[in-house]
Amino acid sequence: MYATISKPDPSGEVSPYWLIINMAKTTKKEFEIFKSECQMWIDKFELNNWSVFYEWKGLDSDAYSVRDISNHNATIGFSTSISNDFDMGMNRVEYIKYCAKHEIIHLLIGRLACYGYSKDYTTGDIEESEEELVIKLLYILK
Repeated sequence: MYATISKPDPSGEVSPYWLIINMAKTTKKEFEIFKSECQMWIDKFELNNWSVFYEWKGLDSDAYSVRDISNHNATIGFSTSISNDFDMGMNRVEYIKYCAKHEIIHLLIGRLACYGYSKDYTTGDIEESEEELVIKLLYILK
């Protein structure tokens, strides 16, 4: 889930002040919530054949995942600062859980996406399609 890093004011201009006040540091407890939620979805989707490594560091997004399907290794990262402007009708903990579920869904469909890279589609087409499916699944799998 990518952080909203800027928000236009009514004139359409992006305010750097908005960025500073709408990012908040994450805590160790929130990182543990994130990892626990990831594990719950790993179990639910029966992805226990993957070795998952977690990182908690400054990122350009609220969370990310990198997959290596050849040996079933994945790294899932959670940012030390996340957006305060979820604008999705959820509180902070719900948003952290949403981010965890989002990254595990990427793991779930990772093989499909990687296989797709070898077809006659552009990388942009495949990435767009994968992201669209992840967003749809987030709202279906509550």
